[in-house]
Amino acid sequence: MKILFVSCTMPPEGTATSSIIKKLMDQLVKKHEIEGLTFKNKISDSDFYLVDNIPIYRANYVRNYGYKSQTISDYLFKIKRKIIDSFYNNQYPFREYATRKLVQMLYKIDAAQSYDAIISVAAFYDSVEAVLRYKKKVKGKAHYFFYQVDPLEENEAFEYIDRQWLSNYEKKIYSSFHYIFSTREIIELKKGKNWNLNNAMVLNYPCVDFRLYDSVRQEQDNQIRCVYAGQLNEKIRDGTFILNLFLHLDIPSFSLYIMGSGQEELLSEIREKSKNNWLHILGEKTDTECNEVLSSADFLLIIGNNTMNQVPSKIFSYRSFGIPIIATCKSEDCPSIKYLEEIPNALIINEQSEDLSKLSNKVNTFIKENLHSRLSLSEVKRINFEYTPFFVSEQMINKIEFIISSDKKEMNYFG
Repeated sequence: MKILFVSCTMPPEGTATSSIIKKLMDQLVKKHEIEGLTFKNKISDSDFYLVDNIPIYRANYVRNYGYKSQTISDYLFKIKRKIIDSFYNNQYPFREYATRKLVQMLYKIDAAQSYDAIISVAAFYDSVEAVLRYKKKVKGKAHYFFYQVDPLEENEAFEYIDRQWLSNYEKKIYSSFHYIFSTREIIELKKGKNWNLNNAMVLNYPCVDFRLYDSVRQEQDNQIRCVYAGQLNEKIRDGTFILNLFLHLDIPSFSLYIMGSGQEELLSEIREKSKNNWLHILGEKTDTECNEVLSSADFLLIIGNNTMNQVPSKIFSYRSFGIPIIATCKSEDCPSIKYLEEIPNALIINEQSEDLSKLSNKVNTFIKENLHSRLSLSEVKRINFEYTPFFVSEQMINKIEFIISSDKKEMNYFG
């Protein structure tokens, strides 16, 4: 079977969605022909590249430059992008210019005829809108699937869009694809609103990679390394509480390394308050670079989401290492808690339950008791098999094959 993943972020980018896609690709490519479609990193990039021999096409668009180098052509592109985006004035949960460029590439590679299955992945909804537009215009053998890793109607990132419009648009998405794969939290939300979910199923995050266990190289020195990988955002994932809590720690050798971007003013403020240089900002990293830093940690940090409809994927990816985890939740109703309680060496901090002084004592004790320790590989495997790429990809491909074969039987029946 030939499968195309379409996403605004794709390996080797270090985003959570990119990492999820890469793990599924690596598993599925053992039995199937796998390709991808995404955006460029800079406008001069080629239209095609390989990631571990998996072909990835690039639409002629750059969504986020971040740390990437820029040329005159990039600055000219950004001007054009800004003009088009400002014309549409954030009316939709997708960028019009980005969507058009993805559609153009879908035509160029003749996706409807070239692939048996096209899987649109969102986090960002440019890829979803592009596939919907293409599907509506072009007939072919391809079946269309939507892999929803982030919510839409309930997503705080789209607070500027009317909620009823978002709800109607998301219902349109659900009804337009042959099948939907989504998270447990999103499916539960839809069930509570009495949505028709006959063409949808829960798919766990395929984030636990047992191979990473042997990469751990905790340094036996005087520094205690805590590592956080991810974006910071005051509306979605606010680091204010945990960073101020770390200011109260009574451990002079404690250091926090942050990979990602966001809340730069907060980070600068914490640095100014610090008595020693314990906060290290590493910036954006590729997935491989991210895993290298994570494998050097004594402790891993999870910052809970502000919203109750999302669970950070790092709750699952961090499990690969067996390293002790310090995790915050915004309330006792946080959906992450049930997953964190599955991890024997995780400290769960409810940001609303106690004051900083009591919590800092709790963190101090946890660090001293768990320093230079981690779960055994057998324990990691025992509690995490259902979150492995093997298990999740099998669920996904079995459903895709069933949908496609059922349609073929129906076509043969009606002749």
